[in-house]
Amino acid sequence: MDVHLLVASQDNYLRDLCFSVSRLMGLEARATETAFDALNILKNGGVDIVLADAQMPGLNVVELIKAARGPSSESDVIILANAGNASLAPPRRQPGRP
Repeated sequence: MDVHLLVASQDNYLRDLCFSVSRLMGLEARATETAFDALNILKNGGVDIVLADAQMPGLNVVELIKAARGPSSESDVIILANAGNASLAPPRRQPGRP
């Protein structure tokens, strides 16, 4: 089974690093630097895991999570937060809990 990963980060270094490492691990990866593009990719489906900046211009992290989870709750989301924006990340969910 192929795992499809979306890396959404405005940080060029971080985005390229995550993309390259995921490809080396055998994942099907796509990368984008804008929230708008990330939302469009998510609307088309086929994304299993999203790695995203906690802060992206034009997008609240909660909006991205809602778009990724969609009605079927198929995508998992990992929020990348640095020390300056760690408080923006939502609390970690327990598996099986909404």
